Amino acid sequence: MLKKVSLLLLSLFVLMFAVSCGGEKEAVKSEEAVSIDVWLTPQWKGVFSATEAGADFDSFLKKAAEEFKKENPNVTVNVQVIPGDQRSDKLSVAIQTKTLPDVFFESAFAMTQYAHMGALAPIDDIIDDAAKKDIPQAIWDNVQIGGKTYFYPFANNPGTLAYNADLFKKAGLEKYIGGEYDIKTWTLEEYKMILKTLKEKLPADVSPMSLYAKNNQGDTWNLAYLRMFGTPFFGPDGKLVANDDATVKALTLLDEFRKAGYTNTGAETLTSNDVLALFQNQKTAINFVNSVLLTNIQKDMADGKIGKFDLRLANIPGEKAPASFTYVTGACVFNTGNEAKMAMAKKFV
Repeated sequence: MLKKVSLLLLSLFVLMFAVSCGGEKEAVKSEEAVSIDVWLTPQWKGVFSATEAGADFDSFLKKAAEEFKKENPNVTVNVQVIPGDQRSDKLSVAIQTKTLPDVFFESAFAMTQYAHMGALAPIDDIIDDAAKKDIPQAIWDNVQIGGKTYFYPFANNPGTLAYNADLFKKAGLEKYIGGEYDIKTWTLEEYKMILKTLKEKLPADVSPMSLYAKNNQGDTWNLAYLRMFGTPFFGPDGKLVANDDATVKALTLLDEFRKAGYTNTGAETLTSNDVLALFQNQKTAINFVNSVLLTNIQKDMADGKIGKFDLRLANIPGEKAPASFTYVTGACVFNTGNEAKMAMAKKFV
């Protein structure tokens, strides 16, 4: 976790005790009460650990709100978890009805459109030199647009594949299983062979890999698959490149996997949450995962919510190199026009 940001030069609760000539004290004066709304999509459970009693997705920010309240008695922080697949719809309605939250804790890339729309407030005024030096410049580059910072970086979240090593063993694929704490790298040819073997050796109701395409939630892994053959992905103009030979080749390969029965059926009707549930119930052998999802799956196993299995990690294969990626999570402040609330929102961030 990153070091604390220096607090804004803003007095929140002023007590004025001046003794008059007659010995009487003046009345206590305080600023008006302020309430800020903080939204987040499900990230990790608990304050420090998912093993905590009652750990939930809002635990960390609720704890932060409690601590903030001690320092700022006149500020109330309301924390609300928003399902990832409802984020865009809820924010669209909030923009139209002028009911935006004050703070949103989310993956930075998922929120950049709102910075371009002018809905987010730059937060450079709360970032001091110590914080700038403490966090690598590559991270700051990920949260800045046009030279302004719109997200305070909190965590770096790598995305990989997860695989069920027990199912691999049943299919006789022991040699392709990495160590418990390894991120295994398969060549693209090995990956094709693994999928083919899983299809042949596993029960008919278990799919070798997951595939989903109902919406754009969790599509980071799908985009990584599209980079398997080395597309630059972004052109000189900064726009996505989706019609070059390398991208078409990758998309064609995914479709071949589908036709061969290597993927779950009905990808066009399934979200990332749907296929994650299939993986947790051991109905797929390979699925997407990040560090947060990994921890949550392990916690659900420990709690008996899902059956235990040997969960291992692997890179998304590529023709020449793995299609690895990572992204930054952090908090942004909405430009609501309410200066008092925006100041408190920045201070909370």
